[in-house]
Amino acid sequence: MSIEALNWALNKKLPANQKLCLICVAARAGTENLRTTWVGSEFEVHLMTGLSVEAVEKAMRRLDQRYLLNDVAKAEGDYSEYILAVGN
Repeated sequence: MSIEALNWALNKKLPANQKLCLICVAARAGTENLRTTWVGSEFEVHLMTGLSVEAVEKAMRRLDQRYLLNDVAKAEGDYSEYILAVGN
């Protein structure tokens, strides 16, 4: 876990659902490359946050529209790779 990525997410002024999803994704960022994070799926974020799957999907779309994260790849096992806009 990258403390820098987590602090970046915590300091963003966002609606609650978006902020909670961003924090969960940022918590998965690596220490060497804090912009890259792997999450099992939006369903995993749903389990981490307690939000409905639909609420997570909507929050993740809004985060992408705000250029705070970018869903760049699906890998084996249905994992998603996200690039975080840490530092922006």
